[in-house]
Amino acid sequence: MSNKQTEQFSINTDSKEQCISEEVGLVNTETTLNEALISELPAQEKSQKEGVKDADAEKGATKEKVETKKPSWRHTCYWVSLALLAGFSMGTGSFVYASNYSGLGIVGNGTYAPGGFLFFTIIKIGMLIRSRIKTGAWINPANSTVVYEDGKIRWKNLIPLIGNTATSVAYAIIMTYAWTYAKRGGLNQGTISTFLSFASVINIGLFYCLFKEKVTVVQVIGIVIMILCIVCLSFETSQKGDEDPSETIGDEEYDYSEGPSKLMSCVYALILASFAPWTMSIKQVIIRWYMKDYPPLLLSLDSMVLENGVFCIATILLVKGEEFDYTWQVFGIGAAAGIMIGLGRILMAIAVAVGIAAPAQALMSTHALYQTMWSTVLDGQSFTTLQALGIMFGFLGVFTISAVNYLVEYAIHNKNVKAADKQEIV
Repeated sequence: MSNKQTEQFSINTDSKEQCISEEVGLVNTETTLNEALISELPAQEKSQKEGVKDADAEKGATKEKVETKKPSWRHTCYWVSLALLAGFSMGTGSFVYASNYSGLGIVGNGTYAPGGFLFFTIIKIGMLIRSRIKTGAWINPANSTVVYEDGKIRWKNLIPLIGNTATSVAYAIIMTYAWTYAKRGGLNQGTISTFLSFASVINIGLFYCLFKEKVTVVQVIGIVIMILCIVCLSFETSQKGDEDPSETIGDEEYDYSEGPSKLMSCVYALILASFAPWTMSIKQVIIRWYMKDYPPLLLSLDSMVLENGVFCIATILLVKGEEFDYTWQVFGIGAAAGIMIGLGRILMAIAVAVGIAAPAQALMSTHALYQTMWSTVLDGQSFTTLQALGIMFGFLGVFTISAVNYLVEYAIHNKNVKAADKQEIV
């Protein structure tokens, strides 16, 4: 090959390589431009896509939230039934106690203590024996309220135990002295009983502040109706047993030269009565606050043992002082009253723990209905207008708090579900 041909071939080769490199460069340039175009999509379009995703997620979350808030009729029936059973048990026990020993004042608390103490202590012993048979230990650390699983003592559980017991004892003493001062001052004792219904109102504020528990408008209406029920029945019950109340409140019954005057007796009665609903509300706050560490059933059971133990000491002192004859009949009647009252408190503790505190307290107030019913049926007392109004308000309040409230909540839930479905479609 000649030099001339060699140079020409070299030139052609260089030209060819240059064309190839130019083509490759062009391709690379186009690829870079495409990548740049893709990477430089409008931020608005990206934000719109992200906004659509967020909106879809928000709609899904809203719908899921609405579905989870569906009212449960089974749960409503559960805590409402517990509160009503508590009212029946406490009302029956109160009737047994009041019809036999209400005139003894503070002394009467000792009549039901021994029987109640024996009954609830036997239950505790039975639970220990059951634990021994099933687990081989008297106290099973896995579910014990006394020790942790590592064997350390649950000292903090002393707080709810002592608090629950102290509020029960304080309630009994406060009410007893309030009734005593009311009678001394000529004040209708039904006024004192009426104060108890305000525990429902106190629960509305306390449980909202401490546990963010809200009460519906329908439930508030039901609570107000239940308060009217207690007002009617309390004023009626306070006058039972006296053919002429004016004859029993005269100044001749008391020597006002010693102790407070008639006016001051009324003042003391009202002051003491104002503290009574607070003891009930504080008890229920303690139950709810410690329910995870101390189940309400066990807390109430242990508290009943301690409470009755305290009043047993009072009974021993009374028997020693021979202020009244403590016979087997007294023991039996007192035991029946104490057991029924104790079971009512246990049921109420569970109702407050699993339900809504303020309406549950109002439903428990139906104990006045049962006390009136037993008085009418067993004591042969006449059925008065106040009793009829009280019973009417009682049933209307129960129906409002339970059925009406559920129906309204269910209707609101269905409305929210439909709104969420429309939002999802849009």
